[in-house]
Amino acid sequence: MAALEVLAVALMLAVVCPPGCSSLHIGQLQVPGPIRNGSVKDVVLDCDYEATKADVGIVIKWFLNQLADPKADPKGEPTLVYQWIPGRIPQALGPLKGRVNLGYRATDEPSTRHRALNIVNPTIELSGEYRCQVSSLDGEDSRAKKMIIYVPEDNLELTQSKASEEGQIRLSCEADGVFPRPTLTFIQKPVDSLNATVMEGAEVRVTDRLDGLFDIEADMVVDAAALDDGPEMVFGCDLEIPDADIRLVKWERYESRRPTTTTTTTTDPPPDDEGAADADGVPMESMHRAADGKERNGIPQHVHDVHDVQCMENGTASALKFRSFRLMHKFKAMCGRFSGAAGLALASKRLSLLLPASLASSLSVWAWSSRPRL
Repeated sequence: MAALEVLAVALMLAVVCPPGCSSLHIGQLQVPGPIRNGSVKDVVLDCDYEATKADVGIVIKWFLNQLADPKADPKGEPTLVYQWIPGRIPQALGPLKGRVNLGYRATDEPSTRHRALNIVNPTIELSGEYRCQVSSLDGEDSRAKKMIIYVPEDNLELTQSKASEEGQIRLSCEADGVFPRPTLTFIQKPVDSLNATVMEGAEVRVTDRLDGLFDIEADMVVDAAALDDGPEMVFGCDLEIPDADIRLVKWERYESRRPTTTTTTTTDPPPDDEGAADADGVPMESMHRAADGKERNGIPQHVHDVHDVQCMENGTASALKFRSFRLMHKFKAMCGRFSGAAGLALASKRLSLLLPASLASSLSVWAWSSRPRL
């Protein structure tokens, strides 16, 4: 029965279009490349076909197989979304109803005037394969192309952590809010190389969100010992949106567990190490050397006399440290006058000290600053 129907159609075409007449032919189907969601106000899909006066009963139809429709069957029949018969008003149907500028003209020719789709405010649900079909009593022609309206990732994160088993690390990667459906792959390469290799064995999970976007995450476990024995590596989380021809890689340097070796050269430490405190509890981290006593303490003339010591900072306390003997009196106070017998006398902004002459040759004076303690 089917063979008879095909024969009948062939005979009818032979009568309507004898040898030498022109049949319909779509020369070019123009569909825009990947479009970022919300970036344009309208797009034009043009079905540029050729027709002659002999072509009668022309009908232009556009079909859409939506990527965002979870019920759509990739191998099933697409949905009719637009139809125009020359001499009549064009119609937008299904997903494109209310989304097409029906007054748009591709040409001024009556037979091709409304052949194109002018979609207003295209969004992700209008992504998919568009097919233009032009038919007449002489025959038909059709062509199809994808139009992708994509949404890039909100974030792309790659982390590494210690796995439950000893000597292994876990790599985790995730991206949120992507359209169309993305893919995730782990890759690796030496730090000083440009050539990356795919890491097999990752577990990938994709979540369909109610807003039509996708969340994706991937995990895998890596043998840390093998990495520690080789060159320094970096891991990559490779996110791809195949239909939109978009690729983004997030790199993370491998945190090696190999032991580090440190060589330290030591010399004789200074008399008072920074960060420590003496037996009297005087901290040394902010001590300043004033051995010659010239810039900060004045120039000592007679050690039996009383010598004034200039305060290092206005409004702060000062203390004196001597490396070859221990003072019998602790002091952490405001600047004042000091004597071995009388102790510290709070005075003005100068500090004086009376010492035996026998200690003169071994003195090395240090000064220390802190807040006043009253």
